[in-house]
Amino acid sequence: TFSLRLLLWRPVKRFAGDYILRRGFLDGMPGLIVSVAVSWYLFLIEVYIWELSQTKTQAVVARRLQ
Repeated sequence: TFSLRLLLWRPVKRFAGDYILRRGFLDGMPGLIVSVAVSWYLFLIEVYIWELSQTKTQAVVARRLQ
């Protein structure tokens, strides 16, 4: 299920884990770029899940109205 909290929290948590805890900052700019890219990818996955849930909900509502 979709949660706005998770949509915003998971990418931030992943960035902190990759860049700070796994010491991505020691790699300099490449470490920052990889950490941001992975966080952005995770954000896009969450948005896609939200889109799927919206489409599914709209399809169910449309069927009930027919």
